[in-house]
Order: sequence, then structure tokens, then C-alpha cells
Amino acid sequence: MGVRSFLAACLATSLLVASPARAQETPPPPKHSFVIERIDTALTAFQQHGVGYQSKANTRSLLDPGNAALTVFQPQILVTARQNERIVHRFWVPIDFVTSASANAIDRGRKVDVISNSSRQNEAMAFDWQVAYEARTTKRDAEGDRSGWLGQSPKWTTSIRNNVHIEENFRSWAAGIGASLNLADDNATLSGSVNNVLDWFSNYDGLGVKSGRRTRSTSNVNVGLTQILTPWTVVHANYGVSAQYGEMGNTWNSVPFVSGERFAEQLPRSRWRHALVGRFAQYLPSDGALKGFYRYYTDAWGVRAHALEGQLSQRIHPLLYLRASYRWYTQTGVDFFTTLSPGRGETRFTADSDLGPFDSHTAGLKVAAELPFLFAGAHLDAGYERYWRTDGLTVNVALWQAGARF
Repeated sequence: MGVRSFLAACLATSLLVASPARAQETPPPPKHSFVIERIDTALTAFQQHGVGYQSKANTRSLLDPGNAALTVFQPQILVTARQNERIVHRFWVPIDFVTSASANAIDRGRKVDVISNSSRQNEAMAFDWQVAYEARTTKRDAEGDRSGWLGQSPKWTTSIRNNVHIEENFRSWAAGIGASLNLADDNATLSGSVNNVLDWFSNYDGLGVKSGRRTRSTSNVNVGLTQILTPWTVVHANYGVSAQYGEMGNTWNSVPFVSGERFAEQLPRSRWRHALVGRFAQYLPSDGALKGFYRYYTDAWGVRAHALEGQLSQRIHPLLYLRASYRWYTQTGVDFFTTLSPGRGETRFTADSDLGPFDSHTAGLKVAAELPFLFAGAHLDAGYERYWRTDGLTVNVALWQAGARF
């Protein structure tokens, strides 16, 4: 969707809200506002093992890779509520309990070296609120399209999103606006969004001494097209570009030098990132579904990445289905990645394993059960994923989810 079309979508929504004539044509809203349509709760557990040169925790030598163990428990809740026929709200609240993940708070009187040892415990919480407004054009507008591609009464949807993330030594605020247009009798959808994120966090030097605050800004634009090819096949394509400025690191990663010392990583102050995504979903005659995903990524730091994923879902009982998934990912490292810096006049260096070259694999299995005998729309899911990559990092992920659609 072009910029002019995106602005037209926003303008159309504003006119629909403000115009008294169209307000009279709109059916009256429900008597009870904010009717709950969906509630989902989930608990996810992450257990990470491996080492990385950005850490020197539990190492015998400053030049050895350090322990990168990480444990996360994440309860979360998602609520979808309808205010009236046009307006829908979505509230999402994830909470993270993290062990050995981010720098601890020195100003609380704890004795800690943030370069050599990660935080013993950290908590994080986010609140995400999205409001969507749905509207259809008048019949006269639709009849003006003689080609027939618009179909009858195309539907506009515009949305506004706000997010607040609070963590020890870290704050983040995000806001975005999006719009979509359903065409060809809802067989095709054009979409676009603009988002911006501001991060504000503590800065530490190579010795782990806190020295003020740093900021990072991320601006993102996405455009996409979804098309129903047949009654059994749907395809989707999306392109996104992001521009980041400010402190690109987390300020506690370190880099080993040939001198036997370690210094805080030094990253560029800006980063442009591009991603192209393709998806498809295919219904299978055996009451199953096959989904495919491909993503190409590139950025200004020299990273090139490809990702392929497949999902196979199969209903084995009227109230029970299984889903198996596999994902393969490969990337090149950033131009300034090193596991041992010579330190001779270099101004950019990092040993972060996430920025180095590697291949990764993810295999997962999920079982989902519908529970209408409890109440309509109730469901209970459980899943497990195993993630591993060529630099030795492994992650075990367990998911439990329960919810209801009303």
C-alpha cells in the first residue's frame, strides 16, 4: 500500500467517525459496551544453555567464552473486547521472570560485575493496547468500480497501538498506526503500518560502573498483501523496513582482546534493517492444514539471513488436533564480529553470538483440545519446542495455554 493510499484509509476512517449522515446509517451499538469476545492465558518456560564470547561468567580465562545460561518464566494474558459494532480493543500483558539475563542494579547496593556475571534475577512487564475501527464503504462507492475488483462494499480497518515495557534498568515505549482494506468481496487484503519504539536504559563501562542513561529509537514501516487463491489456499507477502538510531547494544556485553583484557563492545550508532516475508496456508482433505513461511533479511551491518518454516496441523478427533513444526534459519555475521579482537585501532567490535554467523533449527509439537462441555469456546493447549544452533546454544521451550472465545 502506498503512502497516499495509507493516508486515504486514515482519512476515510476519520470521516466515517465525524460525519453525522453516515452515523445515522450505522446500526446502533450493543446495549452493553466492552463485551468480552476472547480471553487467552499462557505460561511459557524457556531454558537456555550454551556459551558466548560476549560473557565471561564462570570462565577460567578472560579469553574463554562465558556461560550464557538463561531461564525465563513468562505468564501472559490476552483479552479481546468489542466496544460496539465498529470498535474492537485488544489488551495483552506479558510478565517475564528472568534469571541470568540482564545487568543487575548496582545502585541498589548489590556487589556485582555486570561484565563478568549476568543478573541473578530480573522481572519485566509490558502492557500492549490496540484499538481497531472497522467500517465499510457505501454501496454507491462500490458500484463506482466497474472492474469488479473492489467487490461489494469494501471494508476499511484502521488501528492504533500503544505499548509500555518496564524492566530493571530498562524502559520502552512504542506506538503505531495501521490500516487495511479488504477488496474483491473480501478475497484480498491490502495492509500497512507505521511504528516507533523508544528504549531508555542504563549505561555501563567496561568495568561494570554505571554511567548515566542511553537511548535507542526504532522506526518501522510495513506493507502487505493477503490473497485467497482458491477456497483451500491463502497466500501472503509482506515487506518491512526499520531504522534504528542511538545505543545499539545492551551496554554490558564484553569483547576479549589479545592483551588478555576485556572491554565493552562498540557498535555503530545506526542500523537499517529490511525483511521480506512470504506465507501460504493450504487446507488438506484429511481435515488438516499445511502452512509455509519464508523470510529474507538484510541490514546495514552486513547480516544476510534466510528462514524457512513449515507447520502441519491434523485433527485426530472432533475436539483434538496436533501440530508439528520445523524451522531452519541461517545468517552471516556482522562485519565487525570477532571472538578475539587485536585492538589495533579498531573502532567497532562485538563478540555477541547473536551477531555472529550460525545456522539454527527449531522443532516443535503442540496438542490442542477444545472443551465445549465446560463452556462454549473453551480450549486447552500444550506444546514443546527444541531450538539448537551451530555455535552450541540450545533452548528448551514449554508452553501451556488456556482460554475461551465467547
